[in-house]
Amino acid sequence: MIYKVAICDDEINQCAVLEKIIIEYFNNRAEKCEVEVWYDSMSLCRDIKEFNPQILFLDIELPGDNGVYAGKYIRETLHNDRMNIVFISHKTSYAMELFQIHPYDFLIKPIDDNVLCDTMTKILQLEDVQKKEFRYTYNKTGYSIPYGEIMLFSSRNKDKVHIMV
Repeated sequence: MIYKVAICDDEINQCAVLEKIIIEYFNNRAEKCEVEVWYDSMSLCRDIKEFNPQILFLDIELPGDNGVYAGKYIRETLHNDRMNIVFISHKTSYAMELFQIHPYDFLIKPIDDNVLCDTMTKILQLEDVQKKEFRYTYNKTGYSIPYGEIMLFSSRNKDKVHIMV
């Protein structure tokens, strides 16, 4: 599997540092990754659906529309709730606005290499869990549902279980 990671930050040096750390991180895991970089939210929003990364490192303060706009675009217009958005910024004042976008994390600049790697490790562990499947048999036929799609198990009596996806 090739992991896709996106970076959107108007600071070119910051993007280069993040890209280097991300590539080293995946090389150390003996896994492949593809990293794409954008410097403004308009071009990110134009291209993000096609690239479809598992992880997006998104600066909040960008020229034109900000990162909050891009996050809302991904969640509300593209209806993509699976992308792990990690906001990055010098400022923490956006916290309440970001909460509505359901980011995975918020990292404060300058970003510590270890914090970045820990965040990616946790995201990839979550991705692994979501790929696993719940397997069951009904009327002698086997079925499976990825854990990431299951919202709720419920039972009204002992011989029937309902699965909400």
